Amino acid sequence: MDPVMCLECYGDGFIITCCDDLCQSESGCIHGDGEEICCECDGEGYIYPPADPIDEALERM
Repeated sequence: MDPVMCLECYGDGFIITCCDDLCQSESGCIHGDGEEICCECDGEGYIYPPADPIDEALERM
């Protein structure tokens, strides 16, 4: 399956944890310490959805 954008970080690969309004509205923390790597996609910005067993069975036929 093709990778899809991570909905936890919206494809950025990181999550803004800073409480400053400017940091939340921009694309990153201006202080430099208010970002964490997204644990859903491990910082890649996309995830591979789990394979559907029915689709896999149909491909083998």
